[in-house]
Amino acid sequence: MSEKYRYERKYLVPLYLEDYLANLLQYNANLFEEYAPRQVTSIYFDTLNFSSASQNIDGESNRFKFRIRHYNKSLSDFKKSIFEIK
Repeated sequence: MSEKYRYERKYLVPLYLEDYLANLLQYNANLFEEYAPRQVTSIYFDTLNFSSASQNIDGESNRFKFRIRHYNKSLSDFKKSIFEIK
């Protein structure tokens, strides 16, 4: 199975452009849903001194995140959980 990657870009938007950007995305961006509606459960792990949380608060972009993620609620779905290092 080929692995799909998701890329994120984050931008600071001045407050005076907030409504403009919301309208642009809603009506002009050709957005689509890639997955059917589902519940996503993520469990994130950290060190004893909360270094991951500190890095997040400090805005560090080059950091590792360790998590287990699964979709929906049934036990069979939980058995398909994925451990990720991001």
